[in-house]
Amino acid sequence: MRGLERFFRDLLLRGVGLFFTPTPLRPEEIDYSQIKRILVVRQHDQIGDLLLATPALRALRERFPQAYITVVVRKLTQEILLHNPHVDEVLVYYRQIQHWSLSTFLTFIRRIRPYDLAVVLNTVSRSFSSDLITWLSGAKYRLGSIYKKYGPGPGDLFYNLAVPVDTQNEKSQVDYNLDVVRYIGADTTDKSYVMVLTEAEILQGRQMLQSLPIPPARWLIGVHLGARFENKRWPLDKYARLCDALVDLYGAKIILTRGPGEEKLVETLKEQVKNKESVFISPPTTLRTLASLVRNFDLYIGNDTGALHVAASQKVPLIGLYGPSNPAQWKPVGDIYLAIRKENGKIDSISVEDVLAGVEVLLKNRSAEVLPATSL
Repeated sequence: MRGLERFFRDLLLRGVGLFFTPTPLRPEEIDYSQIKRILVVRQHDQIGDLLLATPALRALRERFPQAYITVVVRKLTQEILLHNPHVDEVLVYYRQIQHWSLSTFLTFIRRIRPYDLAVVLNTVSRSFSSDLITWLSGAKYRLGSIYKKYGPGPGDLFYNLAVPVDTQNEKSQVDYNLDVVRYIGADTTDKSYVMVLTEAEILQGRQMLQSLPIPPARWLIGVHLGARFENKRWPLDKYARLCDALVDLYGAKIILTRGPGEEKLVETLKEQVKNKESVFISPPTTLRTLASLVRNFDLYIGNDTGALHVAASQKVPLIGLYGPSNPAQWKPVGDIYLAIRKENGKIDSISVEDVLAGVEVLLKNRSAEVLPATSL
């Protein structure tokens, strides 16, 4: 069925492209003084993907400080952009047809029009729905990178500012997102994520931590066991051995964070550890309460999943365990974020000793930050 849908989509694109392919433009042909309203489309369910794109939003704000910037996202990820200083408005695009009626569709169309510049932050694939939103915006300038060209002519069916894809250099997804907006002169030296919490939310995170019966400890270490795909999950028995080693070696207290449906996972882990009195299960969290909780940790350890990116948005040192994904692309940018991956791309090949070596490095750096230097 999916193949048939793709066939008819491509057939439609070829037909429309014969009549509506825009004239390609070069960056120097843009009248930048006329860019007052910018629509950015990044509507995917992946939490990490949106956080990896937030430096590009910063770059657009720095390039167009007076512009009104709207971002189209999915419902799951909209919380990430609350209070973002680089964003004026957030619109939700629903993938499921049951969320749409003629009225809601027409309201959505009205809200994405009119814009002067529309940007699709596509870094690993082309999204037909994202491109269609950009086209429907009626923006004079439509910007996106070309992973697959739509349309039979020399130009792209949706973009009149088509960014070539850099396939020669292996780099972070942060930079791939920035490459899109760099094409029109927007850039930033700050590649950190943006997820802004209010003072009330920060206090809520402290209160969540205080609700756990955790005795005083030198180190609070968060551990996240879950991941969407099986080949991205480090074995539970290795996590149990790691938690026991962290307690024995560092006197650490361990807080297990969990996503929806992961209650059984954390309960099973706690049953397997020897040092049960030093392992605690966090209360249920949303994206924002997870951020408010983990910002209190000294270190966060977990699989290649959105929770690690949330921790990075709060500048928490972390260790990511990677299987098939390449951390050179998907790890948060910064020296306080370590990635561990074996050449065979199998996450279960990572040993407990591999992780402990990373822990030693980060906790030593953390000690230097929080303790005064000793004079000789």
